[in-house]
Amino acid sequence: MRIALCCILLTLSAQSFAQAQTTKKKALADTVYDPYEERSHLMSGINCLTDNVYLGRKDTVITPYISPYFGYQHKGGLYAKASLAYSRTRKNVDLLTIEAGYDRSITERITAGITAEKYFYNKNSNNIRGNIKGSAGLYVANQNKWVSPQLSFDANFGKKTDYILGLFFDHPFRIRKSKWLITPSAGLNGATQHFYNDYFVSNVARKDKTSTLSQAIKNAGKFKIMDYEVGIKANYVYRKWLFTGRAVYYVPVNPVVIDLPNNAITERIANTIALELDICYR
Repeated sequence: MRIALCCILLTLSAQSFAQAQTTKKKALADTVYDPYEERSHLMSGINCLTDNVYLGRKDTVITPYISPYFGYQHKGGLYAKASLAYSRTRKNVDLLTIEAGYDRSITERITAGITAEKYFYNKNSNNIRGNIKGSAGLYVANQNKWVSPQLSFDANFGKKTDYILGLFFDHPFRIRKSKWLITPSAGLNGATQHFYNDYFVSNVARKDKTSTLSQAIKNAGKFKIMDYEVGIKANYVYRKWLFTGRAVYYVPVNPVVIDLPNNAITERIANTIALELDICYR
């Protein structure tokens, strides 16, 4: 599926570029006009996250990140970015991420994209995704004047590969004629849980150097719904600056049974909220 979509994107890229510009102009009634969407540019900025939450799961210790980044966006849709995540809890650099991708308007309403990421985690990281070496994914979205659905598929590469499927719905609202754009969203994620199994195995190994535990979650390769999410995002464009604020409320479901060396416990899950602020200069 990924290969087929890539071929479609590359085949239609030349003709879709002109169409994309028309689409953007038509969308101005509901979105904030950002001239940098239509030109190639360098970008740098900083991202602040109150807690690292993934598929509704997180570490028992709150993990806030401050992440400076630098990247390049081509007007044709290609982009690349590198970022460093500084853990305010552990007082060290917890993660280096290198990312590249391609976004494109296929038709007036259909947009799609592909992305690939490489992760370099601190060996003592308590990040819930700390054993994932890289990921690749794609998405397809239908933009309309009512509610826009987006379907995404991702693969995480660790000791074993995980597959994640997400379905979300959103709609942007411009506040009168200002440069504020508000986008509420809601959706769900389903996934396999090899990454979660590796997280618990690593935690046990850090506490007990003699541990031979290799499986903490049975049937980690079984696909199931992981969480529901409700969020709201706010964008503001001021000259060369782009400000983005985001709040997401996570509702995790389907707790797993964790088999530890001395006992088996059922995962305790709880709803949580994470806030994010991104300041970007182009």
